[in-house]
Amino acid sequence: MGFNTAVNENLRMRYFVISCISLFLCLFFLNRDIARVGVYLLAIVGLFLIYKDGLKSCKKGFVLKATVLFALLMMLALWLSQVCCSDSAYYNKPFIHWMVLFPFVLLNVFLSGWMRWLLNASLFYVVACIISYSFSGHPLYSAKYFESHYAVYVLIAPIAYAILQSHIQSRTILIIFAISGVVVGLGAIADVSGFARSQYWFFDEYPTVPDLVNSGIGLGMNSIHFGIVAAALLAVLVANLGFTAAGINKFEIILAVVSILFLGFALAMSGARSGWISLPIIFFIPFVLSSRPIKIKLLVFVLLVLGLLLVLQNSYVQKRLHMVAEQISEYRASTNVSDSIRSASSVGLRFELWRAAWQVFLENPVMGAGPGNFRSDMQEMGLGSSGKFHQNIEIHRNPHSLYFKALAERGAMGLVSTLLILILPGLLFLIHASKSQSANMQAIAVSGVLVVVVFSLGGLTIGSLHKTELSIFYIFFCALFIGMLLSAKDNA
Repeated sequence: MGFNTAVNENLRMRYFVISCISLFLCLFFLNRDIARVGVYLLAIVGLFLIYKDGLKSCKKGFVLKATVLFALLMMLALWLSQVCCSDSAYYNKPFIHWMVLFPFVLLNVFLSGWMRWLLNASLFYVVACIISYSFSGHPLYSAKYFESHYAVYVLIAPIAYAILQSHIQSRTILIIFAISGVVVGLGAIADVSGFARSQYWFFDEYPTVPDLVNSGIGLGMNSIHFGIVAAALLAVLVANLGFTAAGINKFEIILAVVSILFLGFALAMSGARSGWISLPIIFFIPFVLSSRPIKIKLLVFVLLVLGLLLVLQNSYVQKRLHMVAEQISEYRASTNVSDSIRSASSVGLRFELWRAAWQVFLENPVMGAGPGNFRSDMQEMGLGSSGKFHQNIEIHRNPHSLYFKALAERGAMGLVSTLLILILPGLLFLIHASKSQSANMQAIAVSGVLVVVVFSLGGLTIGSLHKTELSIFYIFFCALFIGMLLSAKDNA
């Protein structure tokens, strides 16, 4: 291959990846059902590139490795198929899921290093889901919840590989995210003003009027989910601006600052308290780790304090924070399990559901009750009528916590696999943030760290990785940052 041909291929790959990133961000806030188009396009290209490059190298023992993997996979798949209900639909046949996963399992032959670790962590997550599902006491009911968001984690390796081949610059990512932040911020303003509920607006699924009493804005999605996404976008912009401001022009700096302000407003009006708790970390970490002069760091710190004080003056924010403090106090003072504070308030209900999730876990400590079976197991155990919990807990489908949901529905294996999905990317980002000498690479690494932090903290009060719209967002951007880091020459 000539030099010019290689350059042209690299440019085409770069434009393709940038298009997929932009397409994903655009569709994510317009129609989350088709937002995964950009993810799947990248994953398909990544799979093709991995196999093409791997087969060219003609690794010794490839046929033997592939045969052993295939044999083990088919034996386990057949065994699990016998365990499951034989007369049920597609989702009740793990054999089919294993066939879908096989191309990703085979990637172990070609990948190495961090890429293989991340792939295997993703495979372990999906395998834990399938096994827990297979031994579920309610396989037919559980099938409804065995959705594609469990399998989306295996896309992390091919997406990262496709991005690795494209060599995107952090400056490009900053511009894409800044434009997305402005769009999201404008949407938040339109939502609060009521214009988003008019016939001229392109978002859907809005109530007749903004519900700023019980929940915040969400641009058509759950307001807490929206808050986590807005916090993640905000984190990426702050990290990039903190490390690479010297390498970008004034227009890009202004665009990033405006986007940060808009996203801050959107996050505040989302009412997502699980997103709010990550704000100090989002602004603190990038400027502590950066090599900026102490005067600039002090200026940023002063502006941060002033900004937080300004946000705290917002009546809606004050009301939400006061509500949390009041509900915690009332729950701690409650001695009667029938108190309405245990079911009517968001904090009290979560405390009750977390206690119930722990009881469900103790009944199935290894593999859990099965995906989606939290409520059915609560009802079978009669927790609502036991006199130890509020009776209304049995009407809720999940415990509103990433970690308690993993424990209850997939047991210890589920919790470990969930933690790996968070810890491994976070560890990779931390290593690069501390060792890289490049400001661009540090910006990417810190962006990844902050995204992991946002989703980890968000998971305290909601299943942040158990919803397709959130899991695909998390995996897409983890893969993006991993691919960008590994494509750098000093990280080869």
